[in-house]
Amino acid sequence: MFATVLSLEADVFGALILVVFTKRLYERHSAEAKDPPEQS
Repeated sequence: MFATVLSLEADVFGALILVVFTKRLYERHSAEAKDPPEQS
């Protein structure tokens, strides 16, 4: 029983880390993340 709960927690935690990491990478390389050139 304990191994099943531990495995379930590890799967959920790993999936959350994967989603957050992927989201950060997409945002990092998006057009919105790049600073627009200064207009003067």
